[in-house]
Formats: sequence, C-alpha cells, structure tokens
Amino acid sequence: MPIKASSLYDKEVYTSTGVYVGVVDDIILDTVQERIVELEVETSEGKKVTLPYNLVNSVKDIILLKPSR
Repeated sequence: MPIKASSLYDKEVYTSTGVYVGVVDDIILDTVQERIVELEVETSEGKKVTLPYNLVNSVKDIILLKPSR
C-alpha cells in the first residue's frame, strides 16, 4: 500500500522488541529509482542516526523495525 513520504516525519521508531529508537527527522530519497532509501532518526539524546529503509518492517502509528539477526 503506497504512503506519502511526508507522513513519516515525526513518527516514533521502535525495534522489533519494543525499544524506542527515536523520531524520524528526515527522509532520504533515491530520485532515480523513486523510493525511500534511508530515514534520519533523532534519538532521545539528540543524536542523529541514519537507518536504511530496508530495515523497516511496518509503518502505521509508529515505525517498527525488522528483527535483527
């Protein structure tokens, strides 16, 4: 199901085990392939981390990451 990239801003990000990662601060797009490639997330400590979008498991009220292997 398609979603607007702008709807991802300010969404909370959690690991698959429910650990809070942070809030989406920016979205990095690949304009050639027309897809989201990374999310820039601001942690509760104010640090910015970049997460590859392929780590995202689901998006609804929050963003849930895939389990780590």
